[in-house]
Formats: sequence, structure tokens, C-alpha cells
Amino acid sequence: MWVWADLYSVKNKLGKGDGGLTYAELSYPLMQAWDWWHMYNTLGIRVQIGGSDQYGNITAGIQAVKHIALHHPTPEFPKKTTEPPFGLTTPLLTTSSGAKFGKSAGNAIWLDSTMTSTFDLYKYFLGTSDGDVGGYLKQFTFMPIEDIDSLLEDHIKNPSERKAQHKLASEFVELVHGEKAAKATAQEHRDFFQNKITTSKLPAGLCYIQNFELMAIVRVPSCTTVLTCF
Repeated sequence: MWVWADLYSVKNKLGKGDGGLTYAELSYPLMQAWDWWHMYNTLGIRVQIGGSDQYGNITAGIQAVKHIALHHPTPEFPKKTTEPPFGLTTPLLTTSSGAKFGKSAGNAIWLDSTMTSTFDLYKYFLGTSDGDVGGYLKQFTFMPIEDIDSLLEDHIKNPSERKAQHKLASEFVELVHGEKAAKATAQEHRDFFQNKITTSKLPAGLCYIQNFELMAIVRVPSCTTVLTCF
């Protein structure tokens, strides 16, 4: 409990005097620490990896696991390992505006194609701003730096073609789902936005609404009709 009270986020919140802590804020690090103890004890999981904003929760979990393992009244605990736990944090992925990726930020994407289709994954990175695309190419692809710099120089000449964003989307989909899926998805996007694709050829669960020059992709249970809005 003293470790939890020493967390910077907790001390900062209590120091503001603006209403204290919610139950969720109070219980979150405790539940996360107990969850780690369960995995450490039953599965032998010694490492927890998280974003840098999870540093306090991870260090609190390390202390909790060590304390429980040392003072547990049952001799056979822990069951799977007696090696010490440790944590690893990584810098947060953020946009140029400082917004982070994640469920809490409402912009999470999934590597599982049943959660985020290859079409949606491609579309997500295709929407990357010009200010972010260079950094993402360096973070999310294995392209040589000189190739990225050359691509960005070419992109600046005609940003509306979104060459850098298409390359980012294609490289990321290939990295996660393979070359065949990346090529097929890139072709779907080209056909779709050039009005060469019908709803029967769209990925399952997708349709689009065309409003003059504005197109929007809409996810629905089933889609058999192209709607034109006036």
C-alpha cells in the first residue's frame, strides 16, 4: 500500500485537492499488481511490458509480487518460479499533437484481422497526417532511412497523392498479414476510391455512401446497396 501511495500519479492527484481519487483510480494499480501475481504464480510470467505511462503501476506490481512470494503463508507458493519479476517500459506512440495510441484514447487498432480488417488497417494508416507519416515509416517499417527520406521528398511535391501514407499502410499490412494480403488490400483501396469497385466486392461488412465528391466508409451488418445522398 505504501508503494501505491508513493506513485507520482497518486501523489499528484491527491495534491491537487480537486475531489480526490475515484474508485477506479484507487483500485487500478492494486488489481494490476494482483493480476501479475496470479500470472507469476500460476504461469511463471516474470516480465511485464507497458508504455512509459505504466511505469508506476509496473513498479508497484514488482513490489507486490516480491512481497506476496516472500510472505505467503502457504509453503508451495509461488508454484512456477522463484526468480524475481521485472518490468520493461517503452516510449508511448504519439501523434504530432501529442495524442497517444490506445483504447483509452479511442484510436486503438488490432493486429487480429477479426478485430481490425486488413481494409480498415490500411485505411487507418492511409489517414496519417503529413506531420506524422515520416516518423511512423521509421517506427513501423523496415525501410532503409535513405529510402524513407527519398519517399518523403517525393511526397512533398504532391501531398494529395498521399504516396508516403500508401507506402506506410502497405508496409504495415504486409508486416502483420503478409505480402499477398497487403497487395490485395492496396488494390481494393485504389479500386474503391477510383469508383471501380461495387459493393459486392467490398470487404465483408463494409459499404460506402457517396455524397457528390465526398466518400465515407460505413461498417454495417450487411450491405448490398450503394446509397447516393442529395
